[in-house]
Amino acid sequence: MKRILFIIVTVLVVLNCEAQSHHFRFMGIPLDGDINIFNKELQNKGFKIDPNYGKELEGTFFYNGVFAGERAKLFVSYDEKTKNVYQATIIITNYTKEHATSKYQEMRDMLEEKYKKDEGVRFMENLEKERIINDDYQDSAHFEWKHVGDRNGYEQTDFIIPDIKNKDIMGLISVFVVDNFSSITYNKEYNLYIRYTDWKNDSKHRNNRMDDL
Repeated sequence: MKRILFIIVTVLVVLNCEAQSHHFRFMGIPLDGDINIFNKELQNKGFKIDPNYGKELEGTFFYNGVFAGERAKLFVSYDEKTKNVYQATIIITNYTKEHATSKYQEMRDMLEEKYKKDEGVRFMENLEKERIINDDYQDSAHFEWKHVGDRNGYEQTDFIIPDIKNKDIMGLISVFVVDNFSSITYNKEYNLYIRYTDWKNDSKHRNNRMDDL
């Protein structure tokens, strides 16, 4: 009986690890599963809930912490019905346009270095799944494409990360700058956004929202 129980537990653990391996990761944490578990994982990495925003607001947790050596704000989005995490967004505040542009280029270059393979970077005209996953690249070891576009006058780079094993899209990283007026300094600030999205869970979240329409 104990042997059967051991086998069942082992199989469940393997299946759980296999399932998590096909979800995109933020700081090594799968963008999948219950928000409360994700919250504990983040706190283990030094992130703390932002007291200015409270614990949570409309399917979002807000944090302060350090990301890639930079002091940053983080908000994690999850589906309110299922409590399943699907997106994490880093915000790094810069006080000049030049500084924001410099940080954008630095982070973009580091992401490109991390994810690209020997075949180099593919530039895509759009983010349509059919254009990204095609017969030419389904079985290759190529791990990263990117799309460079425009976002309100600032350059934006989107890294589309395929799941080669399942011939699907695993995740999306969007890097862009947004300017806004600060109610604290009464000056314009330039925020660098780095947004990590799990493709499957984001799709599930949008489908859940559409169920209400």
